[in-house]
Formats: sequence, structure tokens, C-alpha cells
Amino acid sequence: MNLQEIVDAVRYRQNNYEKPYFVIDTEMVFYANQVINQICLEALCLEDSLTASVCEIPTVEDQLDYSLAASVIYVRSAKLVTQELLTLDVAPSTAWAADDTITGASSSKTCTIVEKLTDYTYVVSQRNGTFTAGEILSNGTYTADQGASYPTFIDYESTELIKAEKMKMDRYYSGWRTAEQSEPSHYILDFNTGYVTVYPKPDDIYTLRLSVYRYPITAMSATSMSSQTPEIDAKYHNAIVDGICALVYLKSGENTYDAKKAAVHNQLFRKAISDIKIKNNMFKSSESTVSPYWGFI
Repeated sequence: MNLQEIVDAVRYRQNNYEKPYFVIDTEMVFYANQVINQICLEALCLEDSLTASVCEIPTVEDQLDYSLAASVIYVRSAKLVTQELLTLDVAPSTAWAADDTITGASSSKTCTIVEKLTDYTYVVSQRNGTFTAGEILSNGTYTADQGASYPTFIDYESTELIKAEKMKMDRYYSGWRTAEQSEPSHYILDFNTGYVTVYPKPDDIYTLRLSVYRYPITAMSATSMSSQTPEIDAKYHNAIVDGICALVYLKSGENTYDAKKAAVHNQLFRKAISDIKIKNNMFKSSESTVSPYWGFI
């Protein structure tokens, strides 16, 4: 369902099909955003490992702590990308060479050429941020004006980082925050709230690539509601309707407040979240296939 259909479904439950509406659009959308965030927080149903603004953090030499995006609820895993494959749709007139610094004209972000593979693909390192799609890239002499979906970067050489805890780091690696610079091998989530910490201190620019559970990046608005669809999967949309109804029936007013109906819809909403959690546990409880039963081999 799109946002307008969700709001309409809530009004159908209220028997409020026509104007004047008991609850205006702006308030309905406020409730919708609240409910969606609650589903994301409790059911961890919005997973992401692709959105650059959320999942990519360029490291800085000698810096341990990095701020997480505000939408991140929990970091599932982290890896350190040391080299990436840069793909172009428009090649420079003369190929870039190893050690060239490539700069984006719009983003001002840079990366360093490690190796040319083809006219359109290069192995790069030391990327210090997200390039703008469609921008002009240059090594200072030869440029390449990219199309709307380029340049792209994918992992070429990477290492999974080991998750560590501050207490154990303090116990087994005394003075870990002042250790010599090197390529990071661990990540820590419980040192500073809202930050991810790497160990040891980076000795170069790397890309820290995260896999996360998160909230929607952008809240929905009461403008053009039929063109907006919740970012969470469609199978959770009925839960959104019940969650909004539970809040609407707690709104003070002759046509809205109904404690019994609020309790019923809240119970339905809580059951939906419980069902999501159970399914997630079933699907994620084992990352391996079922072993054969000994009686059949």
C-alpha cells in the first residue's frame, strides 16, 4: 500500500470516509512515521548493506571512532575494504595510470588508481567518500564525464572485521587506544554510543563497509501521499494500519477517543510485531543447511 491507501484504510476503520475527517492528514502521517519506526526498532525488518550514506564510512589515518548515521539501529557486521573496482560508462581519452589521484568535480571526493584493468574498469584504493552519480572525473589532465548511474564502486579486496567488546579490549589489549597504526582488524560498538570504533588505528584511508538494521532514511510527509510507499516490506503494511488506529483511538475527542478500540488495535499491532520476530528468528537462527539424517546415509 502507498501512504494514501494506508491513511484511507485507517479512516475506513473509523467509519470516517468523507470530510471533515476526524484526524487530519498531517497527524495521520505523524502517526504513520511513529509506527513504522517502532516496527523497525523492534522487529529489525529493515536491513541494509548497500546505501552508501548509511553503510560506507571512509576511515581517517590515526582516527579510531566514527559516527554512525542517525538511521542506524544496530550494526550486524563490518568489513574493511582495502581496494575497490571502479567502473565507468565513459572512459577518459587517455587511460589513467597507477598512482593517479582521481577527483570528482561535484563531490570533490578522491581515490587513487592501483591498476588499470580495462578502459572502463580500474582497481582503486583510498576512496575518501561517496562520489556523485553523473559527475566528471579527472586525474588532473584527462577527464571522463559519467552518465547518471556512474561511477560505481564494488569491493575488490576486503576483510571481515572481528567484533570486539570494550571490556575485553581493556582486559586483553591494555592501551589499545594508543596502539601503533596498522590495518584495522576489529570493530567495537560499545565504546561510544552512536559510534563504531576500529582497532588498531588506521594507517591509511580505507572504506569501512557496514551491514545494518536501520530506520527509514527519510520520513514520509503529508504532501503527495499517493506517491509515497513505506520503505518496509509490503507484508508489514497491515500492521502499520493497526498501529495508527491504536494511536488515533487515544486521541482526545468525541469522534476519536475509544479506549477499548485502542486496546484492540494495539493488541493486533503487538501480535504482528511478535509474528515478525518469530519469523525472523526462524529464518536467521541457522546460517547453515540442515545436515543429513544418519539413517539415510
